[in-house]
Amino acid sequence: MTSQYVNILKELTRRRGVVKPLNERVDRLRKFVVESEVKLSVERAKLITEFYKRGLGRGKSVPVQRALAFKYLMENVSLPVEPGQL
Repeated sequence: MTSQYVNILKELTRRRGVVKPLNERVDRLRKFVVESEVKLSVERAKLITEFYKRGLGRGKSVPVQRALAFKYLMENVSLPVEPGQL
């Protein structure tokens, strides 16, 4: 590890002790986000595949295709609501 990286880690640790959450709910949500494992989404994979198979971005540059695929994903994906989020 570089000394710069170590210094950044020290600063982040220090700030975590200084910055207090607004309330208990925000603290719970923050811990949930920070401590949760990354999950693979079959639904996301299906939607992105569907976008490209249907040719919805055909003829566009790669960055534009990616942006359109993301737009398609956001318009069609179901959003899970975790406990305590509402």
